Amino acid sequence: MKSEDSPIFFGDPGSPEGALCPVRSREDMIRFDKWLFETCLRRAGIKITPELRAMIAEQAVGRQAELEHRFAAQGVPRKFVDLFALTRKRDVERYCRDLEIYFEEFGYLITNSEHIGYTHSAKHREFVPKHLILTSEELALLRSVKRGVPSPSTTGIFRKIKQGFVERRHVSAHLFEQADQWHCLYLTFRDCQPDIQSHWIYGPHLHYVSYLWPNARKKDIWDNLEHRKSEIHAGIHIRFVLPNQEAT
Repeated sequence: MKSEDSPIFFGDPGSPEGALCPVRSREDMIRFDKWLFETCLRRAGIKITPELRAMIAEQAVGRQAELEHRFAAQGVPRKFVDLFALTRKRDVERYCRDLEIYFEEFGYLITNSEHIGYTHSAKHREFVPKHLILTSEELALLRSVKRGVPSPSTTGIFRKIKQGFVERRHVSAHLFEQADQWHCLYLTFRDCQPDIQSHWIYGPHLHYVSYLWPNARKKDIWDNLEHRKSEIHAGIHIRFVLPNQEAT
């Protein structure tokens, strides 16, 4: 049953092709947690009563609060404190040459930047070619098909979705500011996929630029990230270690 509390899906999560579920906020995390828990119970044959739904919602909020508490307790990793403290561009370039940022460490910085006196702003943009955006009719058809049962009528739609993943461009940018000092870290999905040939020889990475670059203007960079073909020539690359790479 679809409701306001259901997460948004592009595609059918019960199909062999799977689906994309954008999660970009605390509310999205809680919504997805509730949906996942209810789905597992339904598949186990358990009826979702109003009382059970209320309990699931309470537990989802509690799990999110625990996650936030765990992140807050970590503070800001020392590597970011040291990076933001550098005052010369050449020192930044030297420091970042061997620097590795782990996925979870980046989350600690985003969550706890105020601990070191920095405000945080985020921007998430996804650009999909117009001819690959699903129409309302195609979305309705996907919802009408029985989950897990392939249908000839949806073959072209799933092909369109797959091609959308290939041609889309998703940008996530994070800006940290303290008075006149600012630091911008941003990435695209392609920057983080080890199985895709990267434009950087060392693979998955973050882009970093700050107030120390003489020709870099904060507003120009932030505005530039609104476009599919953003051209930001200032800055450097920093190795980004994803969870599935940590054990390798």
